[in-house]
Amino acid sequence: MDGRPTAVGLLLLEPGDRTPEVFLQRDFTIKELSENYRARQAGEELPHQVRGSVTVEDDRDNGSTDRWDLVLTGCPVEPVPDRDSLWRLAPWHISEGSGVRTLKFERLPSRQRIHWVSRARDVRLPAPAGAPGGA
Repeated sequence: MDGRPTAVGLLLLEPGDRTPEVFLQRDFTIKELSENYRARQAGEELPHQVRGSVTVEDDRDNGSTDRWDLVLTGCPVEPVPDRDSLWRLAPWHISEGSGVRTLKFERLPSRQRIHWVSRARDVRLPAPAGAPGGA
């Protein structure tokens, strides 16, 4: 094992538990990252992204469920000047720590919340008018 974080599928925590070990990652080819670079230069949405979600729910029958949808994208590569079809890591990307300047991380949309009348019978409390994401 090389010490890099591994992708997480499902992580269950008991009430009061915490973990910093939640990662959103995916492998992209240089071609995909170069397409992201070109899209950013054109002011377009970056086509290659990784999406995930965080869902928090209590185990009560009449409890609540909260969900946040996440997207991670970016273009940590750039063309090599005067060298057609060659790409390199964006300068200082690796040594600057998090590399945040080459990545874009968002919550899409804001939190969605479901209040349950009965989770066992799949009966939800209607969301208040105008409330976001009350599905």
